[in-house]
Amino acid sequence: MTQEGGLNVGYALLNITTTAGTDRCFASYRPGNYKVGGFETDARQAFVMMDGKNVQTLYLAGGKTLKAGNASITRSEPGLAYVGKTATGGYLVGNPSCTAATVTVTLPALAGLKAFNVDDAGKHTTPAEVKAGSTAGSFTIPLKPSSKVEFVSS
Repeated sequence: MTQEGGLNVGYALLNITTTAGTDRCFASYRPGNYKVGGFETDARQAFVMMDGKNVQTLYLAGGKTLKAGNASITRSEPGLAYVGKTATGGYLVGNPSCTAATVTVTLPALAGLKAFNVDDAGKHTTPAEVKAGSTAGSFTIPLKPSSKVEFVSS
């Protein structure tokens, strides 16, 4: 585990090396756009979890965008958003904020998966309203407050 940054540069970054890769936990001390540790963000807090050289999870808090390698998550307005791999091999995309947002995710692992709305009990309800982006694994999803969508194989 190593730490970078400080008050003088406006952020702190914790690099956590695991057997699956190096995860990064970021906190900014002042608003701005930051390029550190192999990712870019305008968030107040961000987390990137790796699976080898591939991004497995992105958490965005208090910003609009987080980019790491060939993966990214953006919100239509500042707030909370995430995409992360589940224990069953699917991927959850969520908006834990108290306001609705359009969330755009690019994660190559999502290519070819089907999207379903998920209820509070974690069950699939209806097919999710997603719009495919210009690259494989890229989707735009309108999300209500405290809602989530799961991408799973068919």
